[in-house]
Amino acid sequence: MVDLSKWFTAINLVLKSQKNITVLELAAKIKVNKNTASYMINRICKAMSEEAELLQKLLDCNIS
Repeated sequence: MVDLSKWFTAINLVLKSQKNITVLELAAKIKVNKNTASYMINRICKAMSEEAELLQKLLDCNIS
């Protein structure tokens, strides 16, 4: 199970990356294995397409 703080960090990195962040970059930055990073990126991308506004609100709340 991945800590919620790592999810918020991953969301922030994926949303704010100028280019697409790679699985290996995300794995290194949040200290998870590449399979976990891949899963997280896939889930974040799915959320971006289905619930972009909610995802942005969650991220804004976490930063404040």
